[in-house]
Amino acid sequence: MNRPCDPLAAAVALDLTGFQRLLAGIGPATARELVRCLTTDLAGVERGLHDGFATTDWQALDSHSHALIALAGLVGAQTMQSAATDLNAAARQHDKAALAALRPQVLALLGGLIAVVASRLEQTP
Repeated sequence: MNRPCDPLAAAVALDLTGFQRLLAGIGPATARELVRCLTTDLAGVERGLHDGFATTDWQALDSHSHALIALAGLVGAQTMQSAATDLNAAARQHDKAALAALRPQVLALLGGLIAVVASRLEQTP
């Protein structure tokens, strides 16, 4: 596995190599739009998960964790993707114990991922 490019990326186990190649390959205007959309989508997932955790809304937890699996995969956040996959399984099985165990990890990783992606927005010309 490639080494993360910065300490924040390392904190969320994010390998930025593929994401940086993607951004470089699509040009600055498209890269900026992609990063803006990712930031918006991740923030929406975060809100949806907070609401789902607060009310134990299994359907919301299922759909938002499913979206998070895809978004984390796009940017190379393997640890986030794995945690989102576990959360998705817990939501589908209505497993309250797993949900309680996963909540702090998922929300911490997601907050870090949002910060990393948002920092790329500031760095994208």
